[in-house]
Amino acid sequence: MKLFCILAASLFLLNIPKLVYSGTWCKAVYSFNEDFHVADFQKQISKCKNSDNFFVSISKNYKNASHILNATIANYCDLNRNIVKSKPENNEDTFYSAVCVFRNHFLREE
Repeated sequence: MKLFCILAASLFLLNIPKLVYSGTWCKAVYSFNEDFHVADFQKQISKCKNSDNFFVSISKNYKNASHILNATIANYCDLNRNIVKSKPENNEDTFYSAVCVFRNHFLREE
């Protein structure tokens, strides 16, 4: 029993849990309406500079929605990490979307 306690204590000390921080999320939605402008989308993205993860969604009503999504991914996502994309498969889905790790920006606060 004493040997078991020593073994358990040593295993616990060897595996001292490190601090784990949850990632912060940010979203930017490029909706389709007359009141929405590109500057509004850029303003949403600029708020994401201190976020770890990024969700972006583009309305399929734009003719070049998939290109806008790909350009946004190229500009703001860490391309060395996994990127999950979805595209509208039927009329119920109205957005092209992607989730990725936000690229470390030079303006990012440490």
